[in-house]
Amino acid sequence: MYLVPSEQTLFEMEHNPISLRDLKASGLAIVDKPKEILGLEKLNTSESCVLIRSEVYFDKYYSPEEFDFKNTEDVAFVTHTILGLLGASNIEQTYVTSDKKIYNSLDESGFGVGAGYKIFGGEVKHNSSSSNSSVSQNKLEKEKKIGHSGKSASKEYIYNYIKEHNIDTTGLPSWVRSAIETHDINPIKSFRDRQYKLSYNQQIKNQSREINGKIKAGFFGASIKTNFSSSSTNEHTYFEEIIFNAEFGEK
Repeated sequence: MYLVPSEQTLFEMEHNPISLRDLKASGLAIVDKPKEILGLEKLNTSESCVLIRSEVYFDKYYSPEEFDFKNTEDVAFVTHTILGLLGASNIEQTYVTSDKKIYNSLDESGFGVGAGYKIFGGEVKHNSSSSNSSVSQNKLEKEKKIGHSGKSASKEYIYNYIKEHNIDTTGLPSWVRSAIETHDINPIKSFRDRQYKLSYNQQIKNQSREINGKIKAGFFGASIKTNFSSSSTNEHTYFEEIIFNAEFGEK
């Protein structure tokens, strides 16, 4: 988790070294040169902002408010894409939240960050503070099936795709990494109930709550406090895992 401080926040930090030390101890890294360190070209540093890197992309950053949804979206898209390159002909994705509700798509979950995006360092930042809605059903009857040709790409092509799209494979579960590594010699025929545990989402939620408490206890102004909204720090439902089912090979 990174803090890109404004001049006002830098001034406050210089005069509150103890509070600053507490923030750093919670894992908040201070980045005064976002272009050089994070590779962000268009970042407006007139206001302080907190950024969290996507679990599966080296070059995507999100605010604490939108991270849970956007990181889940990234994880689902990258995993789905790689399965397609491995030769998946049908893919089912099921999303499970911390209160054990089950959804067959992110749109139906109602936990999206909604409208109100603006360009933010080449990526997207959300400015809405609207509350998350929920779906009453505990289980949806239909599962989302996405068709592919079933034709697989070579392992070399897959690795080139990963590199060109700045994908961080260390965030992927072992069953995905193993499938890529053995693809040319032992192609996958099916995946059933393979889980992608979104433990990073919970980790960020806990870290945001801890940092928010230290910010409130310190002497920092509103320029940094606004980065931790109630939706990013309060106890509420978050995405816990994605379950994948996939069939491989041409039909």
